[in-house]
Amino acid sequence: MRLLIEGYLDRKPDFGQLSLIDQIMYMAYFYVKTSKDIVFTAQNIEECFEMVHLHTPTNMPARLKELERKRKIIPKSNGYSFQRETLKNLDDEFGVSKPKKQVSHNLRTLLSKISVEQKKGFLEEAISCYEIGTFRAAIVMCWLLTIDHLYDHVISKKLNDFNTALSRTKHKLSVVRTKDDLSEFKESIFIELCRTASIITNDERKILVEKLDIRNSCAHPNPIKISESKATSYIEDLIDNIMVKFS
Repeated sequence: MRLLIEGYLDRKPDFGQLSLIDQIMYMAYFYVKTSKDIVFTAQNIEECFEMVHLHTPTNMPARLKELERKRKIIPKSNGYSFQRETLKNLDDEFGVSKPKKQVSHNLRTLLSKISVEQKKGFLEEAISCYEIGTFRAAIVMCWLLTIDHLYDHVISKKLNDFNTALSRTKHKLSVVRTKDDLSEFKESIFIELCRTASIITNDERKILVEKLDIRNSCAHPNPIKISESKATSYIEDLIDNIMVKFS
């Protein structure tokens, strides 16, 4: 969560020059967007300031009351939530476009189809990275989740087919027994073996090879710029053509 909040702060370079009331409003927004909790408390905001090593404004409850009087936030039984127009304006400021909202919705819909809590948590982080505009991180995480998803599919449903294809190669590993064994293969070789074993189609192989190249570019220091549209296309391709199909 700390890294995600820092990602928002990086996109608000004048944060330190804002009034304390505005700093609190923005920090509350960062909390809502990174925790996925629409309700926040004074303690939540104080913890966010401390988490990113910023001076915590004093008398937080009174300052939240001031934001309430300004009709920026709405009191709830267990804290506060944003007034609708305020939230919309903040979303617009941080570039939460309609296409991005749709992809975020698609990603969150996919969460309900994932039974393993560890994978759900990983996907939540990928979604958060996408939503705050750290597209390279979102791409890397989405790729890792996709490959892990394919590993599980091979182990649970296609292990005999995979081992048959493997037996025709000269790889040092002659048989796969566990998920950990699959990590012995370069991802490019794993993809080719899946195609040889007819676990994936040739079109799916092409998608995976293309996405692997993009992931490699994002994972290494370089001046490459990843646009929102490119990240959107990347994530949608892997969700629609790989993760949902091999659910």
